[in-house]
Amino acid sequence: MVKQSTKPVPDWRNYELELFEHFKLEHPNSSVKHDVRLDGYKSGVSRQIDILVEEKLGDRIVRTAIEAKHYSRRIDVKQVESVIGMLEDIQVDRGILITSQGYSKAALRRAFRDDVQLELDICSTDELQLFQSQLAIPYSGSHGVFMLAPLGW
Repeated sequence: MVKQSTKPVPDWRNYELELFEHFKLEHPNSSVKHDVRLDGYKSGVSRQIDILVEEKLGDRIVRTAIEAKHYSRRIDVKQVESVIGMLEDIQVDRGILITSQGYSKAALRRAFRDDVQLELDICSTDELQLFQSQLAIPYSGSHGVFMLAPLGW
């Protein structure tokens, strides 16, 4: 007889899994993976990413690393700088930092004033749903199409 664990799943893990399910639903034609490890280019060590979305845009694969932070306080500059450093190290195209408690004004300024060629969004789960409901309207001449905006638009 196999004994099953009776340990409760930590809140932070449930938060990650909820976001993972959200991204799988929002990107059914993309590769969405939970708890991924990528080799760091600068550090030379394996780095853990909460969620990795790999989507085909045109003729290339765009990789987005998503960090889910379920803290009791708002995200501050220190956490933003830590994520920026990790994103630089793993060389993804963009990053999203999602938090359950929001973020400080300084953290938001730090995220958007970095010279890194990566996008770092900081948002609560409520704000995430607002971003994902936006439409994109790519067009050429008099022809266009309505579609859900890709991550980061």
